[in-house]
Amino acid sequence: AMAMMPAAAPASFAAAPDLRGMEQAKAAPPRRRISAEAVATATPVTVASADLGELFEYTIATPVTVGRGQSAMVPIVSSRLAARKDLLYNASKMPTHPVATLRLRNVTGLTLERGPLTVLENGTYAGEALLPFTAAGAELVAPYAVELGAKVHEESGASRELASLRLSGYYLIFEEWDIHWRAYQVNNSTARPLTLLIEHPRSGHYEVFAAPEPAEQTAEHLRFAVTAPAHGEAALRVQERRLVSRREEIRRQSAAALQDYLSHGWLDRRAHNQIL
Repeated sequence: AMAMMPAAAPASFAAAPDLRGMEQAKAAPPRRRISAEAVATATPVTVASADLGELFEYTIATPVTVGRGQSAMVPIVSSRLAARKDLLYNASKMPTHPVATLRLRNVTGLTLERGPLTVLENGTYAGEALLPFTAAGAELVAPYAVELGAKVHEESGASRELASLRLSGYYLIFEEWDIHWRAYQVNNSTARPLTLLIEHPRSGHYEVFAAPEPAEQTAEHLRFAVTAPAHGEAALRVQERRLVSRREEIRRQSAAALQDYLSHGWLDRRAHNQIL
């Protein structure tokens, strides 16, 4: 994938009087196709940037001349940056479908201001995005199109599982796993494999278990890579748990319940006989 700011395509009109003194405009020249090569031929001005607290400024060292009544687009930055295309799925931002996202790091040495971004893929228009304010050295993430060839269906649930049981005076102390799970079903209707990065929200007091290793982690999300084959499906299940405690009076326990605790190994024979 390749990203660049929209290139100017000026249309010049030349007018000349005809025999009756009327003016007739010539047709505008055909619009040139935007390409990396065309952008690279533009000569950028010499620019330095400086941070001013929460602001920044560009200092242009190369003189720029603009004629009276005219305008000009001046290239500030012209650099090739390594980039990659990811399909990010986040139900809170775009339900059902992943979003094609351009990801790169700003190694231009300049702060990039917020503004429109045109994305070309193999020389073909792929979409548009809004370039976020990006400091030098920071990662740039720009969603630019919805991938309609992939659909994601979610299901979630919760359960409790007994982890341990012990005696404390006149009480039984139950330690249980409070488990939350979320399942993602990916359907790929395209003729090529698709890899999605599914953003699963982090839970502050829960730990992930029985799930694949996340491909990436942020402060808010765990990103899991899921590849669905052409015209196929793929699934991801993420489980999280935390240990919670509760207590019950021994005198309220039935013989059948105590026998069940004994048979599962949650209660040893000595404690069982002590209660009875």
